[in-house]
Formats: sequence, structure tokens, C-alpha cells
Amino acid sequence: MNPLPLYRLSRWLWLRRVPFLPRLVSRLLFFLCSCDIPPECALGRDVIMPHYGIGVVIHRNAIIGDRVKIFHNVTIGRRQGPDDDMRSRITIEVGDDCVIGAGAKVLAAGDLRIGARSFIGANAVVLSDVPADSVAVGVPARIRPASRSEHPDTNVGKAA
Repeated sequence: MNPLPLYRLSRWLWLRRVPFLPRLVSRLLFFLCSCDIPPECALGRDVIMPHYGIGVVIHRNAIIGDRVKIFHNVTIGRRQGPDDDMRSRITIEVGDDCVIGAGAKVLAAGDLRIGARSFIGANAVVLSDVPADSVAVGVPARIRPASRSEHPDTNVGKAA
């Protein structure tokens, strides 16, 4: 089952301040799809979860852009810190046209931004901002330019 229609329903109810029902729909979503997408988070248009959102966990203050592809077992959340007051102030923003690979973890200690058209590799652990048009891979994630032609060190062995 695709989790996005149920998320959209819970979001619609939450925006209209309907009591109790947004949480009930969110729990139903968790039961049916094994994903935790709270109605407080904002998902853009044409977000795709190819594997039915299995294992996806999104922080309530996350803002996901348009046309983002989120694979299974992705966590977009915050790192545990001593100050739980920060919980309500942290914002995690994912730009438009991003791809977040299977098992990736985007963990914010403060505000965190993933730039537009960026790619987060499978099982990468992102702890800091990722600029637009970049690739983040590894644990912890290292940032690389998206195109090899932009970075002279990766053109080794190619004719000039």
C-alpha cells in the first residue's frame, strides 16, 4: 500500500485542526506500511516512496521538497541531545529533486539542509548540510560534487 494518500489525509486533517483523527490516521499508516510520517511534517508534490515507505521515519519538523524520492529504511530525524527543548525548534529541509538512498540516515543536531538535486547514497549518515547538486556517501557522509567534470581530481586518466 502506498503510504502517501494516508499521509495526505492526516496532513489535511491536521491543518484543519481536527482533534484526534490526524494521529489516528498516522497510527493506521504505521500499522499498514511500517513507516512513521507524522502529519506535522511537510511533504512536497510528487514525493515518491518506491518500496511503499517501509521503514521510513520522518521527523515532525521536516520539510521535504517536490519530486523527492525516498527509498526504504530511511530516517530523517534529529540526533539525541541533552536539550529536549531543541526538539521543537530543529528544522530539517530537503530540497527539490533529491534522492535519498535505502537505509540512509539524515540526523540533525540543529537546523540541517539538503540542497536541491542532491543524492544521498545508500546507508550514508548525513550529519551536516549538503549543498545543492552534490552527492553524500559514507559514514559519516562525505560530500562530493554531482558531476565528475566539476571536480578536477576525479578526471584522472582522461584525455585533456
